[in-house]
Amino acid sequence: MSNLYSYTFTQDLHLLKPQVIEVLYNYITRYSSSAHHNVQQSTIRVAIPTFFFIEEVCSIEYKVTQHNLTINSNVEQRKFIQFLLFFILASALFSAFSVLFFLWFTGISLLVFIIIRYLYFRFFISGVIDFIMVRESTDEEISAMQQQWIENPNVCPACGTDINEYSQYCSECGLFIRHQPQISRFSVSENLEKYNLTYTITHEKD
Repeated sequence: MSNLYSYTFTQDLHLLKPQVIEVLYNYITRYSSSAHHNVQQSTIRVAIPTFFFIEEVCSIEYKVTQHNLTINSNVEQRKFIQFLLFFILASALFSAFSVLFFLWFTGISLLVFIIIRYLYFRFFISGVIDFIMVRESTDEEISAMQQQWIENPNVCPACGTDINEYSQYCSECGLFIRHQPQISRFSVSENLEKYNLTYTITHEKD
């Protein structure tokens, strides 16, 4: 069971945030107020909440070399074992007249508890690793086709659908494109010299 709740992570330092240990500890203190950092032993101990409001101690050991960072994390088993013993005894009291029910109920419940505890642990570790990693810039995440869409005024920059100068929203994805220009109506006060009007008079014979 100890291997189930242990995790090892190794990554190049240039892919991690600067002062990664300080960043790591700041994230953990925001996650839990009961974190303790032992600099001499390169260890961070933090109480992480699991099911039924049980806080279990997670130990994070780190090692920083010239190029890499290695993190070993594991959860102590003492509180979980105490909870399992209490649950088994309580189940035995309520199922004293049915041994088969006791075995089935206890076995399924223990399996569910182990899975839930594992998910809590992996969620916490995944959040730690995601926080200390350096995120790629937006330019690197934009594909070549999306870059062409952005540079082309005749297509939607989000999905590449054809648009025109009068498009206010994309007909495909609904992206807001631009404000509609104000269309001025003809006014008699305008200067009529710029208009060239041609009249044709025809006579109809009876």
